[in-house]
Amino acid sequence: MQIIKVNINLDKSTSKIATALYFSIVHNGKRFRFYTGYRILPKKWSTKKQMVIGTTTNIKLINSKLKSYIGEIHNVAIELKLQGIDITKITLLPRLQFLDNNQGKSKTTFAKYFDTFIQQRKNKIAIVSLNGMKPTLNTLQKFADAKKITLAFANINNNFYNEFRNYFITENNGFNATFGKHIKVLKTFLNWCYDEKIIFTKTWLKFDVLKEKKEVMFLTPTEIATMAALPLTGLLEQVRDFFLIECYTGLRNGDILKLTANNIKGGNIVITTQKTNTTLQIPIIDLLQPIINKYFTIGGKVPLLSNQVMNRYLKAIAEQAGINDTVIYSKYQNTTKVDFELKKYERVTTHTARHSFITNSLAKGIQPDTIRQIVGHSSLKTMAKYSQVNNINNTKEMQKWNKV
Repeated sequence: MQIIKVNINLDKSTSKIATALYFSIVHNGKRFRFYTGYRILPKKWSTKKQMVIGTTTNIKLINSKLKSYIGEIHNVAIELKLQGIDITKITLLPRLQFLDNNQGKSKTTFAKYFDTFIQQRKNKIAIVSLNGMKPTLNTLQKFADAKKITLAFANINNNFYNEFRNYFITENNGFNATFGKHIKVLKTFLNWCYDEKIIFTKTWLKFDVLKEKKEVMFLTPTEIATMAALPLTGLLEQVRDFFLIECYTGLRNGDILKLTANNIKGGNIVITTQKTNTTLQIPIIDLLQPIINKYFTIGGKVPLLSNQVMNRYLKAIAEQAGINDTVIYSKYQNTTKVDFELKKYERVTTHTARHSFITNSLAKGIQPDTIRQIVGHSSLKTMAKYSQVNNINNTKEMQKWNKV
């Protein structure tokens, strides 16, 4: 008795032009399908005999391959059954060798499952986090193409990691932090594959997620006040105002752009965040109230701009506010330190405001746990990177010696 039922069906049986042939798999009353790699004129396909009609050499080759593919599908289904693994599209397809062999320049099974992984996370994480994952597949594919290797699960091992690291950092002057982000995404994806029983060995456990300790970019209360005082109009005014909301609340930009009058309750902003699905209650301070009154009443308008566009506007606004001190920041390529020198306004982004809220709140003496609850951090450890506040407070404390 066969474990699964396999048929080959035309995608569009009444088409006048060649249409795709699909494998149709039925197991335990559930059906799924996937592309065979062939397109056939409907009049050339025999549904009853499950084969292409004709006697040419090419047709015989296609029929032979389709027959061998069906045989492989049944063999893999038996292996899954013996291992006690449920037979689904997710568990079956990665084990079919002919799929990767047939791909040519189209997506490999690895890439297809990466797409599935991204799709399944759409409703679980913020869009900005999701968009941060997408470049990883492109980077891995460029590496595979450059090294003339197949991007496949079987090739993901310590040697793959070492070669990818050398390619990204040494050969292409990439930085540790960016490489680390790609590895973090790759490990998250592979863990998902393991949980879904797509792969069965954790060959990635020793992959090192490189990180860099860097100073947090923030604006001082004086710099924020200078931006607030600028006589702006139109989109520049809106972008500046929503940046100020983040400076005075610590909310992420994506959450601020979704605020409505319904989020304003009893002198607080009450919102469930996109990234962590945490409900926050943030007191509205006096500096913030006029902006709330301007945008979160009847007729108030929220700027519908992408993060990238808002960042361009913010740099222009910060430059106009005279925030042009020279700042130096560093990145690393393996153990080599690379310094960059920029004007401060060039580094201003929407996320600068969140950093500014946390840094300035700490400097004002607000308790770290209070700040943690307002911004939605899960633990105080997350706030350790704001260590420059200690330098500010240390300077203030040491001034006491001058008052003797």
